[in-house]
Amino acid sequence: MSTRSIKPLRSQLKKGLSSYRLEAKRLLYRQMYIWVGLALGVGVLFGKAALHAFVIGALIGSLPQLYLYYRLFAWQGARQAKKMVKALWHGQVAKFILTAVGMAAALSVKGVLPLWLLLGQCAAYWGWALVGLKKVSR
Repeated sequence: MSTRSIKPLRSQLKKGLSSYRLEAKRLLYRQMYIWVGLALGVGVLFGKAALHAFVIGALIGSLPQLYLYYRLFAWQGARQAKKMVKALWHGQVAKFILTAVGMAAALSVKGVLPLWLLLGQCAAYWGWALVGLKKVSR
């Protein structure tokens, strides 16, 4: 096989991976749009304290997803598939730890409303699920 036939394959692979990376980034942004919209509603209806707890909870749900995204798409190419799978496992474990530490830190703050904190985190997860369902249903 000549190098002329390999170069188009490499560019297609990079193009395909970058399209997955771009799509994942769009999903993350859409997830954040959903919980930011919900946070505005919470702030208007239930006040400043509920808004703060909701936003902190949503960040606790969203930031580990963002970490996983960057961890997973750090590798490119077919030779790096094992590293990508390893990064996925490490990213999932780190995501769990970041979520647990974030919730423990947020709940230790005096005056935080635990219900709104949990609802904010659920809103981030629901946003991820709703965005994924929208994408699948097309």
